[in-house]
Amino acid sequence: MLLDDFRNLTDIQWRRSKESECGLFIAEGATTIERAIELGYVPRSALTTSRWVDSLPLALTQRISPTVVDDDVMQTITGYHVHRGALVSFERKPLPTCEDLISNARTVLVLEDLVDHENVGALLRSAAGMGIDAVLFSDSCADPLYRRSLKVSLGSALSIPFSRYSDSQLVIQKLRDSSFESWALTPRGEVELLSAVVNSSLDNRKIAIFLGTEGDGLLSETLDSCDIRVSIPMLRNTDSLNVATAGAIAMWALTQRGNF
Repeated sequence: MLLDDFRNLTDIQWRRSKESECGLFIAEGATTIERAIELGYVPRSALTTSRWVDSLPLALTQRISPTVVDDDVMQTITGYHVHRGALVSFERKPLPTCEDLISNARTVLVLEDLVDHENVGALLRSAAGMGIDAVLFSDSCADPLYRRSLKVSLGSALSIPFSRYSDSQLVIQKLRDSSFESWALTPRGEVELLSAVVNSSLDNRKIAIFLGTEGDGLLSETLDSCDIRVSIPMLRNTDSLNVATAGAIAMWALTQRGNF
C-alpha cells in the first residue's frame, strides 16, 4: 500500500487517473521535496534508496518513515531510473477559482492546450522568476504538478498560484471585466512585443499573456477575442520560437515596463 503512489510513474494515462483519484502528486529530489514541505503540502509516503536516505529533509522524516529499497527495486516500481534518489507523494491542495486569482493579480499567464510537461514546467519556472502573479491552465493542458513538470519547474509549480479553466472565451471576458488587457502571443501578431510593453506602461495596465499549444498555437476564436495580437520579431526566416522560450521573453519584457 505504501508503494502504490509510486508505481508506473512513466505511464501518463495511469498517472492521470491515479493522481486524480487520490489527489496526490509526486516530488522528486531533496530540493523539491523540501520546497513542498515548506509550502505546507502534506506528505503521504516516501520511497528512496540507502544512498539517498540521509539527504531527505528532517521535516519529512519527522512526519513519515520512508520506505528504503535498492536501486533495482526502485526502478521496477517506478518504471525508470530515479536519478535524484528520493520520491515523496504529497496531498494536493484545493485549486483556487480563476476569479479569485484574477481579482488579486496584475499579471497573468494563460496557457491553452499545452500538452508537453517540460514546456509547462519551464513556463512555470519563468513565470515565478519574472513575478507573474497567477497562471491559468485550460482543462486540456498538461498537469503542472505531474512529476516531470514539477521537476523542470524546480518546484516553482508549488509556489505560483494557478487554476484551471474550461472556456477561453469566458476567461477573456472575466479578465476584461477586471480591467485586464489580453495579449495573444503569436508569430502573426500585428503589434511587436516591445511596442505592446511601451503602450501598456503609459497607464500601468493589467496584462494577461495567452500562449497556445505547441505547433498550432492559440485557437482562432481565442486570437479573435484577445485585445491585441503580439509578436516577437524573428530573423533569418525563423518562423517561431519554442512556446516556453517565447513565453519567457514576453514575461521578461513585462518586467521592463518603464525602461524603454
